[in-house]
Amino acid sequence: PTERLYKKVVENKFASKVIESTFAEARWKVGQLVTLGSAAPTTTPWGVSLYKMRGSKGTIVAVDAAPVRSAARKSKVYKVLFFGHAIPVLVEERWLKQAR
Repeated sequence: PTERLYKKVVENKFASKVIESTFAEARWKVGQLVTLGSAAPTTTPWGVSLYKMRGSKGTIVAVDAAPVRSAARKSKVYKVLFFGHAIPVLVEERWLKQAR
């Protein structure tokens, strides 16, 4: 690519936030108990409904389970297995909180 195109793709403010979030230290570790926060959407960008999982606890199965897709803070992606559900779900870090 040309230098101008490279700067447009890599050095814009959204790309720098995604890169920063990708290399940030993970807040949750594998095996920790979490639950969905009130800010969690009803469906994820990956097409999975989180509506039935509200209020249930889960455990972190994998950290950095998918590439970061959002330029928001705390957008690292985790794979979470909620208790009572058979399939793990991809959830962004900003939608999780520690289970009590």
